[in-house]
Amino acid sequence: MSQSATLYRLSNNSFEEFKRTVDTQKVDLKKLSRSYETFQGTFMGIEFVLSKNQISETRELILEIFTPKQFIEDRDLENIDETEDFEGFSEDILYLNPDKVIAINNIISMISEENFAANFDPIELNTNYIYPSVWNKNNSLNSVFTLTHILEDFRNLKLFFSNASKDRDYVIAFVG
Repeated sequence: MSQSATLYRLSNNSFEEFKRTVDTQKVDLKKLSRSYETFQGTFMGIEFVLSKNQISETRELILEIFTPKQFIEDRDLENIDETEDFEGFSEDILYLNPDKVIAINNIISMISEENFAANFDPIELNTNYIYPSVWNKNNSLNSVFTLTHILEDFRNLKLFFSNASKDRDYVIAFVG
């Protein structure tokens, strides 16, 4: 199984409930969230492609999509009913506040699929050891880690952040 990143959208009330209850009872993050999106094996590639040719401030925000700098401290991940998504993580739960969500949305909403595709170079991704380092140009329906595959996840990411931005949601990120 390849490494994945899952993002969860939580309203302000759900986020506060999550913070209060995560240590005291089982929390079903999927039920608590408005929606979630999993990026199976592509999140590092998306991050790399989005970061190309960006100024440092923009690049820093893009790098926070899957590894935010804000975290909820001292949480017991064993009480979260999503153990397969959370195995191997530190006890810090990483999240983006609504202002960061809006800032990230403002950046990625301005990047067209054509621009994203132009910056996708499987040889460059593999040369830079961007996980999973098996990116390729074969765009057949049965191939993964291709432009077609990463573009689909880029579309999903844009839609996810667009909706989260409109609703002023928090975003919780788990990578594993």
